[in-house]
Amino acid sequence: MLKFHVDLHSTNPEDNSQDVKFHTIVNAENSDNAKQEALAVMQKEQPELKAESDWQWSIYEFPMG
Repeated sequence: MLKFHVDLHSTNPEDNSQDVKFHTIVNAENSDNAKQEALAVMQKEQPELKAESDWQWSIYEFPMG
């Protein structure tokens, strides 16, 4: 298992600034699974938060070591 930092964020089109709506750290086999794990955590911890279609997921793998 690998460890990933996952952010769900929106981007302001006027200045490209990002507003992080949700973030978590998950263990997963790959980045696709990390997104699914993060979505499950979000639904459990913040069920009122719904990912809008123009929001983006950013997934960063922690380096080994």
